[in-house]
Amino acid sequence: SADCWRDVDGDLVRGKTEPREKLNLMAAVSVPATGPKPKAAGGPDPGRSSEGRLVVIGDGDFASNGLMKTGGNALVFVDSLRWLIGDDQVSGDLSSEEDVPIEHRKDDDRVWFYATTFAVPLPLLLLGLWVGRRRRTGGR
Repeated sequence: SADCWRDVDGDLVRGKTEPREKLNLMAAVSVPATGPKPKAAGGPDPGRSSEGRLVVIGDGDFASNGLMKTGGNALVFVDSLRWLIGDDQVSGDLSSEEDVPIEHRKDDDRVWFYATTFAVPLPLLLLGLWVGRRRRTGGR
């Protein structure tokens, strides 16, 4: 939010020279490794990365149960873990936020109209008339 400020004097109180601003609370860093490439137990592993990766998030409870109901936090958490282990592939299909218009065909609309107007209510009406008639005639 825009309620953050840089506490340059360290007094934990916003002063007049400390304007409110939005601050990034996350950083991802990739550092190339120095020295020989790491080897797996059975010999060299061509799939292993020769870099160090670090994700720093400036919020201690962003991944807690109380905040996971915010979908973005869960995605950041999962994507961060996947990036840390070197799984940079996108899983699943990419989708857009664009609304897809619903197209109705006249024949489909006609079927839904008659089904909801007659096909479902008519058997219920007949059942109600039959039960009512049986009660009036004493079950004969």
